[in-house]
Amino acid sequence: MNFYTEEQRYYCGIDLHARCMYLCILNQAGEVVLHQDLPAGPEPFLQAIAPCREDVGVESIFTWYWLADLCSHEKIPFLGIGKVLCLVILYEIHDIRRFPTVQDFVFYARLVKCARESAGKRHGSSGKKIGNVHLKWAFSEAAALFLRRNPEGLKYKRKLEKRVGDGQGPLDPGSQDRKGRLLHAPEGEGVR
Repeated sequence: MNFYTEEQRYYCGIDLHARCMYLCILNQAGEVVLHQDLPAGPEPFLQAIAPCREDVGVESIFTWYWLADLCSHEKIPFLGIGKVLCLVILYEIHDIRRFPTVQDFVFYARLVKCARESAGKRHGSSGKKIGNVHLKWAFSEAAALFLRRNPEGLKYKRKLEKRVGDGQGPLDPGSQDRKGRLLHAPEGEGVR
């Protein structure tokens, strides 16, 4: 699916699990139309969105392919990095100026790993739980959405994999640092 850029009258965000899904449907004014915990499956989903189905955009992570496939089959827009994912990033960062340096931000967003050093020798990395797990998820999700059916992005990922080895592409923490730097850089400044 390519990124969807049209405006919708309603937006449906879904926290989807194996047996249940939590739906929240908002109108364009940001008012809650539906906020409900439902069994996970096509029928409960379609029944829940029925009143606004003609003009709704759905956003959820792509790990549950049945939802993306259902939306595609039913001609329901399945959003890429839409308003819900953007709001997660905005709310978790709050004010980018609270991070004095780029390094402070990328560590807070879990986009780099902390080095474990002693007496000048490096002993791997640590601190996997330092920082904000929600920002790590949001940036990883945005990267995955970018790569999904994006020929230029996939071509670049393959180029990186050839250069630095498989598993070191744009979805890995080492390259996540660059995304954080882009976000933190004040307008007009280059990435350091």
